[in-house]
Amino acid sequence: YIFNFGRREVRNFLVANACFWLDEYHVDALRVDAVSSMLYLDYSRKPGQWRPNVHGGRDNLEAIDFIKEANATAYKNNPGIMMIAEESTAYPGVTAPTSMGGLGFGLKWNMGWMHDTLQYLHEDPINRSWHHNEITFSLVYAYSEHYVLPISHD
Repeated sequence: YIFNFGRREVRNFLVANACFWLDEYHVDALRVDAVSSMLYLDYSRKPGQWRPNVHGGRDNLEAIDFIKEANATAYKNNPGIMMIAEESTAYPGVTAPTSMGGLGFGLKWNMGWMHDTLQYLHEDPINRSWHHNEITFSLVYAYSEHYVLPISHD
């Protein structure tokens, strides 16, 4: 779904939904899928299918504000939970606190690590020595965010 994050009722519905799962079912964490598609106005869109933001850029400012609000509310109301972003670009500050301008997620799925690791394991063991760079590349950016290393369907 594509939500209009600029509408207060949409934001309230989505934040309340997250809080419902945290409050009523006492889940430990929520994973927010496809964060990249929310962050960028041009994500998977062709020229002419999107408009720049008020600053002329491609960041979806309303979605960014919503994400910050949702994370801040979730952590405030449910100390000890974890909000996890499935975000596949190099958007800065995904796991930085909202008070420091970040999106406020506790962890970010390291999708690159997963794809590189699975590709490495797909290689014939005799050839893996030629592909060690695939298994070590994620160390280049390992400390830029707080990552969780997933093995998933993506």
